[in-house]
Amino acid sequence: MAASSESSVASPLSVLYFGAYNQGEAYPRNTVMMAALEAAGAQVQQCHWPLFSGVEEKLRVSRSNWALLFVLLRLMYAWTRLTFKFARAKRPDVVIVGYGGLGDVLLARLLTCFRPAQIVYDAFLSNYDVTVNDRQLCHPGSLKARMLWRYDSWMCRLADMVLLDTESHWRYFVQEFGLPPEKFARAFIGTDKQGRYTPKAMTSLPARDDVCRVVFWGTFIPVHGLDAILGAAEQLRDDPRVEVTLIGGGQLEETVRRRIAALDSPRIRLLPRMSYDELVPCIQNADICLGTFGASAKAQRVIPCKVFECLYFGKPFVTADTPGARELLEHQKNAWLVPANDADALASALIQLAVDPALRARLAGNACLTYNAACSHERIGSELVAILTRLTGKEHRSRARGTSGQADESRRAA
Repeated sequence: MAASSESSVASPLSVLYFGAYNQGEAYPRNTVMMAALEAAGAQVQQCHWPLFSGVEEKLRVSRSNWALLFVLLRLMYAWTRLTFKFARAKRPDVVIVGYGGLGDVLLARLLTCFRPAQIVYDAFLSNYDVTVNDRQLCHPGSLKARMLWRYDSWMCRLADMVLLDTESHWRYFVQEFGLPPEKFARAFIGTDKQGRYTPKAMTSLPARDDVCRVVFWGTFIPVHGLDAILGAAEQLRDDPRVEVTLIGGGQLEETVRRRIAALDSPRIRLLPRMSYDELVPCIQNADICLGTFGASAKAQRVIPCKVFECLYFGKPFVTADTPGARELLEHQKNAWLVPANDADALASALIQLAVDPALRARLAGNACLTYNAACSHERIGSELVAILTRLTGKEHRSRARGTSGQADESRRAA
């Protein structure tokens, strides 16, 4: 009897990943979270029905005059499918509402009235903050801004716990929406490239006088601080030691294109968006990678996806010195940190790294160590299992080693 009782207590954590959340190359968050939970031994079911087939369809619908009607009709259909899927799923300990859904916390709360489970909302970021403060797509006092503020507040209040990417981010939620700090927990973004692509060791470093390849990739949004990147590139356009390549497209693409054309330098180029299979070799062959350099309040709180990719691939990289970055990075140890939106400091950093292969190699080696210690799927998963176990009040078995020690550390974010 004792053995049977112990076996039932130490069962794996059962998680239902729920909602019309985003998936695919443009949305790695949910993919990483599910992979991390499975790596830690949790049993993960998906209850998923997407609103859109991909980024292109989402953008096409958003530009339509009938966008609101289309979204409401799709949402009604998605919620109907999700309800049937939820009824057929095995009863979970925790329902995680995936990042990028639309009001799915409300549906999860209604459904768990009949099949009780703890609800965790992976907010990841604030829709209000991104739209109003960061991208400045509407005025803070507008009806849209007020609706986004209330949406963020209500979704968080409906959930039993809210996941965000940094401690800095959940402090913003506490202050902005008047929510208790114990409602939040941190879960690093990580990268969905783990397991799909193998890091390439920096075995061949260019000599001091060779061209140093600097690469940035992204969706060209304000938080990236493209002014600083282009300003640094302008200072270095005649320097034979550095070649700068920007890869991607998005909100500020035309501005970037015009500025690069005006520089008229063969050492500064713009490449279009790429698939993972096309992008990864560009990252692996880069000598220096760039993070983000925006100076907005949101930029101060986040650690961008590309930083985790640099850590995973073991690349020396430069990024802005922010409170969010300092939760994971240390200047001159696993990254080179510069003041936000400072083209002069970025240009100086690139030259220092370009002429010092040994420094780049040291940063690269420490980047790999940081990824394995703090943001691999196994580490993120073990911390999540520890957090969710405390939420359920039950004891669950974890496949990852050292969970109990990691649970102590993760309490800082819970």
